[in-house]
Amino acid sequence: MTSKLEAARLASKAGIGVLITSGHLPGALVAALGGEDRGTYVPPAQRRSAHRRQIASGGPARGGLIVNEGAIAALRERKASLLPIGLVRVDGEFARGELVELRDGSGRVHGRGLVNYSSEECRRLVGRHSSEIASILGFCGYDAVVGRDNLALSEV
Repeated sequence: MTSKLEAARLASKAGIGVLITSGHLPGALVAALGGEDRGTYVPPAQRRSAHRRQIASGGPARGGLIVNEGAIAALRERKASLLPIGLVRVDGEFARGELVELRDGSGRVHGRGLVNYSSEECRRLVGRHSSEIASILGFCGYDAVVGRDNLALSEV
């Protein structure tokens, strides 16, 4: 039962409600969905859009962006996008639009997002200002490495 509750807690943090009920009693799920008390319901801790739920739980990340403490604070407190100046290091190989983890220097995951630049491009942008993107890469698709609309932060 402990593992079921832990799984329900994790799903709840991701914005997903969970019903724990018996799989042995015929009709238990239908009865619970009909409003009968047939188990334990763990409501979502927060409401997230379907897009953010997909980012938060969308399978394995292709790489990681190691970010500084200032970037983490901006992401959490101001709900900002991740700018190149907040990058410290890039781990792994990934293409534009792929899912990456946002980690601090100790490796703790603070969120996941869809990246606007490839791993190679991100490496060239580490610690730079957004205004320098065009001169460094020869084009400027976005000011942010990960836009706030394509970002799902983890619980603290």
